[in-house]
Amino acid sequence: PMLDSQHHYDVANVFGAWNHTTGSPDVVVQVLDTGIDTAHPDLQQNIWQNPGEICGNGVDDDGNGYVDDCNGYNHADDTGNDLLGGHWHGSHCGGTIAADTNNGIGCAGVAGGDGSPDSGAKLMISLGFGDSNTGGFAEALIYGADNGAQISSNSWGYTSPDVCEQAVIDAIDYYNDEGGIVVFAAGNDNSEACYYPGCYDGVVGVAALDNGGTRASFSNYGEHIDISAPGVDVMSTMTDGDYGTASGTSMACPHVSGVLALGLSYQPTTSKDELLMCAYDTATNIDELNPEYVGNLGAGMIDTFA
Repeated sequence: PMLDSQHHYDVANVFGAWNHTTGSPDVVVQVLDTGIDTAHPDLQQNIWQNPGEICGNGVDDDGNGYVDDCNGYNHADDTGNDLLGGHWHGSHCGGTIAADTNNGIGCAGVAGGDGSPDSGAKLMISLGFGDSNTGGFAEALIYGADNGAQISSNSWGYTSPDVCEQAVIDAIDYYNDEGGIVVFAAGNDNSEACYYPGCYDGVVGVAALDNGGTRASFSNYGEHIDISAPGVDVMSTMTDGDYGTASGTSMACPHVSGVLALGLSYQPTTSKDELLMCAYDTATNIDELNPEYVGNLGAGMIDTFA
């Protein structure tokens, strides 16, 4: 019922893609953020389940080094039993990727399925921003790569240009070596400077556009951007069962992650390089709308259907 408020899907040409695929439970997207409200009525069907773990028994059942990581892990606070965190940010990003679609309530995720149980892409919950601590980003990326996530969606970054932890760069490289795709928000500093990890050449760096295809006034830009997506007044799930709009490259990033998840759902055997090349080659040219930023918004606006 809230789909009419998700104007950004029309801009990114999502509806045409849904005639071909609405997602697949075989595709796992790691959301490395503040956590996800697994009790939200619109985030019930598409939460990743660790098949080797028994929830809440205090035992590392699958021997992967993490206790009770049934739906992911809170790497900031070192627990598998608190995956909500203290902020709505992760729930909003996760909802854009795979809120339960066609279920008669709320909003729709890009790869949220067709309304039948277990039909959308799965959200692996990873926290770098916990209730008490911030950190564990490198560990979380390695966890995602080792535990079956093909895509990692990261709507965070360092707050000063040219600053990054080598361990995080190494973890991104590891994710890539394992065949995964790491997507990062470019940052909201209205800057051409290199804000890591979004400007690192090992990630898909995403800039934000408004619904007219113009660069959002806050979005970072530059030759390091790979692609752009809607990031202004994006409607998605919040915590406590709520919904709301938010703006930022944080909102553009999960659009791209969701579209890549649809691509893998449609063609599971495609390689990472083929999928990314397809996304870049088919992106909508937005140079005329952004004459001052030609070459600084990546391949253009992501075109989901194409």
